[in-house]
Amino acid sequence: MAKSGTEKDGGFTEAQLQELSEMEPKKKANPQRNALASALRLQRKIVRTLNESMDELSRRGKSLWWRRWIPRE
Repeated sequence: MAKSGTEKDGGFTEAQLQELSEMEPKKKANPQRNALASALRLQRKIVRTLNESMDELSRRGKSLWWRRWIPRE
């Protein structure tokens, strides 16, 4: 973005950057969007925790199965 401003110097001047920042007002986060983001973050955390738990149970089950069928030395 910085190199597409002026042809002479290959970038924006400070005044141009100031004008650009004033043209587009910053978006303020609304409570509904924050709540949705929090819910999605919580959902991802729950899914990750469940996947890790299922992987651990699966590994335990496989190790028990192998111990049952492989004779001990």
